[in-house]
Amino acid sequence: MVLVKNKINLILFYIRQNVEKIPAPPQNLSLEIIRGCNFHCQHCFSRLYSDRIAQAYPFQCMPTDRVHSLLKDARSIGCRTVTFCGLGEPTAHPDFFLFLSWAKDLGYSVEFTSNGWTLEPEKLGMLDSRDSVRISIDTMHLQGSPRSQDYLKKMADLFSSHQKNFKMIAVAHGDCTPEIQTMFLENNMPVIYYPLMKNARSAALQKKRTSLIPCLYPWYSLAVHLDFTAGPCPCATWVSVGELNELTTLRDIWYGAGMNNFRNKLRSGNFPDVCATCDRVNRKTSAWIQALCRKH
Repeated sequence: MVLVKNKINLILFYIRQNVEKIPAPPQNLSLEIIRGCNFHCQHCFSRLYSDRIAQAYPFQCMPTDRVHSLLKDARSIGCRTVTFCGLGEPTAHPDFFLFLSWAKDLGYSVEFTSNGWTLEPEKLGMLDSRDSVRISIDTMHLQGSPRSQDYLKKMADLFSSHQKNFKMIAVAHGDCTPEIQTMFLENNMPVIYYPLMKNARSAALQKKRTSLIPCLYPWYSLAVHLDFTAGPCPCATWVSVGELNELTTLRDIWYGAGMNNFRNKLRSGNFPDVCATCDRVNRKTSAWIQALCRKH
């Protein structure tokens, strides 16, 4: 059923990208709530932006009241999913679990990626089957992190003790050690494997996605950055198509000239510079056929 739904969405997004019309309401709000992390993973794309993130406390955090207003605003224009993200560890925001509670009260499904160190199963009790949590298990490539055995025990406890009422997926970069492989098997962890590149820049530019999908962000997701600018893609926090203020709402930006100009560039093949290294644009017909014929 999920596979069929994904293929239907693939067709719908292709139509949206190639037919001149008013875009459908956004489905996802990508909310950058923090810049900073308690770990320093060698593969992490945030290392490319060391001038933008805090390497030590206090981290740069979005004000709590603004998060609440943005969640309500996005919900009012159609968003059904919220992705809590940032250049760093989203769960390090002091009010992160309050944000989860607010999102669920408003009817959102929730997504976020974490290193897992600050997560406790009982704090995730409000999540349900619509929600997805990715745990980036990369302690073998960390600097200044907890001891490997302490971290692995924490991850094993996290996966074995959570109530299975939401999707939890491990994400691993590079060749996993026998200890990590054993942990995956013993705890029946669903895992996504990515190759570990030599440095953060090559990882950001060369890492292949696990599924063949088009660039759907400008037709599907609205990204709000920490400085309250809005962009067409959560992967490029420096790209803005509008600024939120007392006179400009999320609706204004979604249907506004800045976002539509960005969509038109993608539609015409005149890709913005920020898209030059992305592997989700400029798909050929053969790639679309291959994606629709996939059996997994």
